[in-house]
Amino acid sequence: MTVGINKKRTIISVPAPGARGGFRSKAVEEIISGQPDFLSRFAILFFMLILTALFVASFFIKHVDSIYASALIVPVSEQATINTVDNQENPVATTSNNRFYACAMIKNVYLQKVKTGQQAILDFTVYPSKDFGTVTGYVESLSTIPGTNDYTMIKIKLPDGLGTSNNMRLPFLSGLNADIRINIQPVSLFDYFFNKK
Repeated sequence: MTVGINKKRTIISVPAPGARGGFRSKAVEEIISGQPDFLSRFAILFFMLILTALFVASFFIKHVDSIYASALIVPVSEQATINTVDNQENPVATTSNNRFYACAMIKNVYLQKVKTGQQAILDFTVYPSKDFGTVTGYVESLSTIPGTNDYTMIKIKLPDGLGTSNNMRLPFLSGLNADIRINIQPVSLFDYFFNKK
């Protein structure tokens, strides 16, 4: 006796894309196959040109990075006192003079960015900048003595003493402190965002 096996083949019919009942609706097909109008093409081109221009400009536009610290105003005649610091890492001075410099403690991790000649802007708490203005100075020297608690002392020269950007002259007070901003060397926006170290 012979036993036969009847094998049935099942064929699944898949509708073609775009056909009635297919994967995509007619509206989607029209969007995909349709040509954008002039305004749409112009908008896309304009957007791409803007992106390209911004990318190229990032190599030329400079970003001025800054380092912030606290500083004490020291009379020139009190230079010997800059080696004494209080428990808040500020130099100690007690007397007055017509010529001054600022002495600040900078974290050692920033020392490689600080160079002589860099501009420093001083803003005094007791003399708000919105009323009195700010005092401009320049980095004159960095201490060669290793700093304590990861800080190193730097000296800021004040060419115009305590003369401010508002053409005022601030009276000296014993223990006069300032918030100082040192503007380090500008870098391109591209390097600032993509080559940070």
